[in-house]
Amino acid sequence: MSLCQHVKRTKDPFMMAVLLEDLSACVGVIIAGCGIGASHITGNTLRDSLASVSIGVLLGGVAVSLIRLNQKYLLGQSVEPKIENGIRELLLARPSIDNVYAVQSQWVGPSTFSFKAKVDFDGTYLAARLLRMYKPVFLETKDLENDLSLILSWYAEDVTRLVEKEVQEVEEVIRSIYPEAAFIELEPDSKESEMQAVLSMQMKSSRTSEREAMTRALALLARTLERKTTDGDRPATTTSAQS
Repeated sequence: MSLCQHVKRTKDPFMMAVLLEDLSACVGVIIAGCGIGASHITGNTLRDSLASVSIGVLLGGVAVSLIRLNQKYLLGQSVEPKIENGIRELLLARPSIDNVYAVQSQWVGPSTFSFKAKVDFDGTYLAARLLRMYKPVFLETKDLENDLSLILSWYAEDVTRLVEKEVQEVEEVIRSIYPEAAFIELEPDSKESEMQAVLSMQMKSSRTSEREAMTRALALLARTLERKTTDGDRPATTTSAQS
């Protein structure tokens, strides 16, 4: 990155103030020297007066630039679209997230910004994550009538913990790529929050689509587990080959 690009992209008003003040001082000295020299050579003091006016215009321009720069932070400057879109793509790349909307971002300092968004988590994927754990619990219980409320309570608690874990992992991924993201707020929010999903069981089309979604989620989890297993075995294989 060149010096000019760094100056254009900087978010530090203090550095810009020092830079512009020193730059205007140097340019002002040059203008004043030229004006005095021209007046001395020609004997016409108008050139010295024009140099003085030019210095005043220069200082006024610097003042206006600093005012506009500080105004952005006083009123709140949103994060560049490139960064917002990058974070949105990171969120949508997660299999646990269906949609991201109501994105809000703001620079809160020279090198820190806040990011807030509403996130629609995929309940089918979360259920697929817990299927292996809870399938034997439901199938092997001997007193489902009495144990159902307890099992559902555990299941709801594990779903909540799984969502919390997903949020923490997403925040870590975002900060690893965008260290400036000091404040991240992801609000779980479904567009169909007013409707209970269990009511759709009465519709054959909904049951079919949900089964297909669950099959895809389980296949994705199987591929992910296989990839992790392969990556975990690779160093050991390499070490054995070197031995």
